[in-house]
Amino acid sequence: MDKIIPLFDEDTPLKNIPRWWLKYVEPKVLRGAFRPCWIWTGAVDVAGYPRRYVRRPDASTEARNLRREIVSLFWKLPDSYTVSAACHVATCVNPSHLIVKERK
Repeated sequence: MDKIIPLFDEDTPLKNIPRWWLKYVEPKVLRGAFRPCWIWTGAVDVAGYPRRYVRRPDASTEARNLRREIVSLFWKLPDSYTVSAACHVATCVNPSHLIVKERK
């Protein structure tokens, strides 16, 4: 059974939320009063999972797994681990829904 580890919750003071989150993630997240998931409205990959495109110094772009980046804000995540959402909603980026598990 996967363990759900919340990264931060509704009561987290704004000063404890990383600037990266506020600048790149927050503007593209859709929330609602009756919607437990935080729906990512930004770029997605062909499977529908959240991606963030980052410009490299050489002007090329790199696609990054947004869920993995969110978890990496809080923990050093080895390559042998994956990040998925407990709610099974492809575009959900709610940190309290994210599950970290070892790749099999």
